[in-house]
Amino acid sequence: WRAGYTDLVQTTLNSRGSSTWQSAIQARDLFYEEHPEAKDIAEGFAMIAAQLKNALASHNVVEINPVGQPFDPNEHESLTSQPSADVPEDHVIFVHRVGYKIGDRLLRPASVVISAGPAA
Repeated sequence: WRAGYTDLVQTTLNSRGSSTWQSAIQARDLFYEEHPEAKDIAEGFAMIAAQLKNALASHNVVEINPVGQPFDPNEHESLTSQPSADVPEDHVIFVHRVGYKIGDRLLRPASVVISAGPAA
């Protein structure tokens, strides 16, 4: 199963435009669904992710994850828009890659998909 996990991580990293860390976490989740015997590895990744988030927070790094919020061009990068009956126009439907900031300084904008409102 370890070889399968390595292959899945590599495939995920190569096929997604999100950050390496996020891709590894997504690969972990997908792999754990198919291989529950890898629980210890999945828990290890979760602990490392928590430590990383705590380390960033200790340096006042704030994650920008704006699902459902109005689009803000100062903090968000729109990748595309799509019709949505559930999400108001110009609000974030999906976050492709979270962003980060320190205080008022933007480190990386969140890459998002915004709602174009209900389909016509």
